[in-house]
Amino acid sequence: MASLLSEALGTAPDVLCLQEIRGELTPAIRASAGLHRYYDISPNEVDGYGNLLLIRRELKPSFKEVPFPTMMGRSLLIAECLGISEGSLAVATVHLESLNSAPIRAKQLLIAQEALQPYKSVILAGDFNFDSSRNFGDWKSVPSQPPRPTRDDSDDDTAISFAGVPTKRSVLENDVLERTLPAYVDLWPALQPETDGGHTFDGVHNVHVGDPQEVMRYDRVLARGLAPVSIQMLGMPGADNGAAEHGDRVGAACASAAVPLPPAMPPSDHYGLCAVVAL
Repeated sequence: MASLLSEALGTAPDVLCLQEIRGELTPAIRASAGLHRYYDISPNEVDGYGNLLLIRRELKPSFKEVPFPTMMGRSLLIAECLGISEGSLAVATVHLESLNSAPIRAKQLLIAQEALQPYKSVILAGDFNFDSSRNFGDWKSVPSQPPRPTRDDSDDDTAISFAGVPTKRSVLENDVLERTLPAYVDLWPALQPETDGGHTFDGVHNVHVGDPQEVMRYDRVLARGLAPVSIQMLGMPGADNGAAEHGDRVGAACASAAVPLPPAMPPSDHYGLCAVVAL
């Protein structure tokens, strides 16, 4: 717990979006004098585990929770920042339905789009539970094999034909963002176009991820009506996480919380994201 709160305060963003906060951690976060000195904390109930929003007091946040269709207790958590101007800026966080639940995630994103439509500028950050280049479970798919040679009875002994059925690529779930949230910018590919990284769930390097083949960009920061400035990952061993900028910019940090571990290890199975956008 101490390492999680220390990292949040050390990064010092204007907005802190937390997912998978365990019920036993919630009272400690809400009781932290250090956090309350700078942040208002969303009052939503966390049963088992859930999300929290921490918003700088100067932004004068007004919180609300929007229910999702879900079998896993998921919802949309919104903070309207009245300190900017009423109806101008909203910050929202999600933890979309897990595992092989693409149809439910699509419905949840549609509800999020409708709930956030009234605001001029929006940050939507959290665990989207789908990757930008492959679908859930693709890493377990059997690699395609070359067609097996077969002999046609009418051919001579030297003639060989090939039989194979081409595999049809399934629709990429990430396309739902273009259909449902076309006005939103996905900050990682927008700001890091030269990299194929952004994998916040990394089975190769993160010891908390059980499957070494599961390397996915589950976590996102999306923005509408704001200018993307920078984005980087947090919670990686040996990384210099720095601090978010302020002034006419808003720093938004998104992280999945777990029981804190020694400093040499990541604090979570997900890496966090720290983004800066210009108002």
